[in-house]
Amino acid sequence: MKKTFKSAIIISVILFMLLGILAPIFADTAADFEANPAKYETMCRGRIDEENKQICADYRQFLIDRASNNKDLANELAGDLEKIKSDIVSNLGRIQDYTNMIAEFEANIAQFELDIANKETAIAELEVQIKEREGTIKGIEDQVKAFMVNSQSTMRVNGYIEFVMGATDFADIVRRIEGMNNIKRYNEGLIEDLRVEREKLQTDQDLVVAEKDAIEDNKILIEAEKANTELVKVAAQQLQEQLVIQKVNLETQDAAIKEQIAVDEAAASAIVASGSFMNPVPGSQIGESVWHYSGSYGGGVHLGADLPAGVGTPIYAMGNGIVVVADGGCSTNGSWGCNGGLGNHMAMIFEVGGTIYGTLIGHMAQGSFLAGPGSIVDQGAQIGSVGNSGNSYGAHAHVEIFYLGDDSVSAALERWNSSQRTAQFGLGGSSGGTSSTCDARGGAIPCRLNPNDYLQ
Repeated sequence: MKKTFKSAIIISVILFMLLGILAPIFADTAADFEANPAKYETMCRGRIDEENKQICADYRQFLIDRASNNKDLANELAGDLEKIKSDIVSNLGRIQDYTNMIAEFEANIAQFELDIANKETAIAELEVQIKEREGTIKGIEDQVKAFMVNSQSTMRVNGYIEFVMGATDFADIVRRIEGMNNIKRYNEGLIEDLRVEREKLQTDQDLVVAEKDAIEDNKILIEAEKANTELVKVAAQQLQEQLVIQKVNLETQDAAIKEQIAVDEAAASAIVASGSFMNPVPGSQIGESVWHYSGSYGGGVHLGADLPAGVGTPIYAMGNGIVVVADGGCSTNGSWGCNGGLGNHMAMIFEVGGTIYGTLIGHMAQGSFLAGPGSIVDQGAQIGSVGNSGNSYGAHAHVEIFYLGDDSVSAALERWNSSQRTAQFGLGGSSGGTSSTCDARGGAIPCRLNPNDYLQ
């Protein structure tokens, strides 16, 4: 029992000592590779010490895996593009970020190519050195062989005895024995030289293999970095395209602002309030609701309610009022980013039960507008058709509703002309989150209402 207990203690001590030895090795993880690249670049360049060979192999594999796994980069770039589309101004700095990323990838490629050239030069020099070492080794081997042949023919035991006993006196015997020892030491020196040269030759040959392996690794890294560079270049191009789209939109909006909506005061004052709201797409039920998208669409800010319907389904005026915005020019399908993502859209001011409202309807079909800025329309009149333009994943009418006061349509129009003058009545889009809701603004004019309460 005592012997078993003693053995258990000894085994525990040995395991503890081994863990102490191995702990520093386990510390060299991917996290350390990421945090201390200069350390490993220095450690793993040129001739690698035997104890570092495995860690250097792991480091090279880490570099290859990191560069080759561009899925995360692609997802990040796709996420950036969505953010940029919704809020281009706040994300303008990404242009420089992309430029810096491209420069970094290209610098890595240049360094890998330079390393390959240096390694190819080193390999050529090593191969010359290997040839020289092989010649040196052959010369030493020839000397050793010659000595062995000579020893076999002249220095067998009897010959050795005759050589020694042939001395004239004791001093001559000593001299002859010492001479034989010198010959033996010379031969041992040759053998040692041969061993050293063979070790150097093996080291050079191992280094050539290692350098060739490193060249192949660098080629893999170059291809991976080229792929990453292309990903970022595509993203930069898409960002540039968004900038152009936004520039055109801003210029269009600026032109519209300069041409304020003129309407006959008498006609505006004569607009009769509607008794109730009309669903602009009768029979359609709300799909994606207001304030935030559902999880299946990413959960981002959504400032309206979506009424799904087929392309070409009529859209009707929700109340008696006046059209203030009708922005078109977007393809019914496949026009992502057009008009800031709203696609073809129309906004109008109308009155229901003594309260003045604004409405924005987005993603309409191309060429479907039946009214334009300044048009006075009656509730139930068709103003356009359902489409799939702009940032839309399927045909529907995107509906936003705004509180504009309790006075009159003509007064609300005057406010729009003087300070609001956008399809979202000066409140901005989703980049502002839900800060423009009437609850958040304390009912201040203008503010956003929950469209679910008005779309029956």
